[in-house]
Amino acid sequence: MGESQVKRPGAEGREDPVDGGPLRVAVLGAGQLGRALLTGLTGSNGGPRIELAASTRQPCDQGPGVRGISLEEDPRANNHLASWADIVVLAVKPTQTMPLVEDIADDVRPGSAVVTLAIGVTASAIQSALPPDVDAVRAMPNLAVEMRRAVTGLSPGPGAREEGIRRVRELFGLLGAVVEVPDERLDVLSMVSGAGPAYVCFLIEEFTAAARCLGFEDETARTLVDETFHGTMALLDAPGRTASSLLSEIASEGSATERAIATLAQSTIAEHTEQAMQAAVSRATELGASISRGRPPAR
Repeated sequence: MGESQVKRPGAEGREDPVDGGPLRVAVLGAGQLGRALLTGLTGSNGGPRIELAASTRQPCDQGPGVRGISLEEDPRANNHLASWADIVVLAVKPTQTMPLVEDIADDVRPGSAVVTLAIGVTASAIQSALPPDVDAVRAMPNLAVEMRRAVTGLSPGPGAREEGIRRVRELFGLLGAVVEVPDERLDVLSMVSGAGPAYVCFLIEEFTAAARCLGFEDETARTLVDETFHGTMALLDAPGRTASSLLSEIASEGSATERAIATLAQSTIAEHTEQAMQAAVSRATELGASISRGRPPAR
């Protein structure tokens, strides 16, 4: 999509989305999370009518319903999309976020919202680099936006208006649960829900390895564990059911399952889980400090 395909604001008598026009969403830097976000939004039902556009470094098909433009084709692709969209989502690396904000600051539409997905970059920093009539919001979704079963943490920038916050909240609400937290808590939240799919995958791998140790072939072990995790999450979808109540139902007194859970409880799994999350939070803090100093973070 070249410049001719993304009209400048005002050229076509822009209709405000709250008055019935489509909500225009541009994702700048459609990497893994950006692509997942676009996939989820193209498959969402209900909510506002949405027009989607995305920029990438090189030409890349973003799938049906998404107009793509590459920086290779148009070096000012990000600027054009910023002037077109009601919500601009910055899905680039943390170290690239502030330079991108500064690059598009003069192009974003008055009354629009700029949403960043970067760890370690505060909403205050984003807001300070934007015009006062543009709302800055930080969002920390997880990869499950692709399936519209995500958890997204939101933190508005100082001075962000309720209308802009509401639009962003509703947008991510199409993709799952939304939790609003103070900006200083967002990186911590991301280490629980944002990194959560990685923890679950790690547990699945460990359970699969244990099944193999019990004599099951690899394919059988994976089927047993993968489908058990899927089924358990389906059970937890029942109204009023919690993990604690389901555990009580399954691990009845005197059962073999109760003995297995008791063995797990005597291990250090709870301690190690907390340590893992604390280590992740510490790394996020290091990344944020490196970005604020303008230096690439150490690996």
